[in-house]
Amino acid sequence: MLHACQFINGRRATDSTSTCCLSEADHDSFVIRKEKNLIRIILYFSVALLTFVIGVSTWFANPLGWIKHQSRGPLRVTISPHMQPASSRVPFEHYIVTIKNVSGKTVRGYSLGHTCDCRSWDSDDNPYPPGINFTNPIPERQVLRPGESQEIPLARTGLPTNESEPRVWADLVHFEHGPNWGPNQSHKEGYVRE
Repeated sequence: MLHACQFINGRRATDSTSTCCLSEADHDSFVIRKEKNLIRIILYFSVALLTFVIGVSTWFANPLGWIKHQSRGPLRVTISPHMQPASSRVPFEHYIVTIKNVSGKTVRGYSLGHTCDCRSWDSDDNPYPPGINFTNPIPERQVLRPGESQEIPLARTGLPTNESEPRVWADLVHFEHGPNWGPNQSHKEGYVRE
């Protein structure tokens, strides 16, 4: 039967019932190895925790100003990460919204939804959901062949002040051939191209 050695004042203590299994040097080596393993475990855990915190912070903060976009559907809608100043081309502060046809079909018309600090109604006086408005460009600008894209300004006026940037999405897409796509909250079924 083996018993651990007992050390008193740096010297090995012995008694008549036990025999010591480790020398003082072996015991010191064992303690040092145990401390190194503990430090290694703490270091690995710290690195893992730091990696997790940085990943979550990056996901929430979006520090590089990556453009957020709608990932599903026939149109990819992206919005510029920063407000653009008024210019001779666009005489008001605005965001740039880019619409790209990522489907294999020609789009002949569409309607975009966006968040706003407003209450809106369609042309038949049906209310839109609170805080949401819809828009569509002039008919000549609504045709998008596969892979084509276009940019439209989204005025700063009426946009939500509690968001860093408005959210924009495709609400309804009319294809040249085939069924329409989208939830159509804008009620624009019959007049997207008018």
